[in-house]
Amino acid sequence: QCLVSGLEAVKSWAWRAIQTARYRYSSFSWDYGCELESLVGQPYRADTRLSEAVRYVREALAVCPYIPGAAAEVVGFDGSTLRMRVSLTTVYGEASIHV
Repeated sequence: QCLVSGLEAVKSWAWRAIQTARYRYSSFSWDYGCELESLVGQPYRADTRLSEAVRYVREALAVCPYIPGAAAEVVGFDGSTLRMRVSLTTVYGEASIHV
């Protein structure tokens, strides 16, 4: 059994929140999850899609009281695969995750 607490638990929560589609699962509140999926197939310009992706990630993390600050940076966008580095400011310290 693996138990985590503190910074590792917040990083795990953040990663899951970004990977979960908002509004899809009735077991989660409407505040939980990320709206990245809504960008798929939209006729936005590439720079608009990327800025919206950054905004969606920041909004997904803003609901967590343990994360007072988050910044997302696009690392790569190849075809339909978006890679981002997310820097977290948590009540336990600084961390970053890759999504």
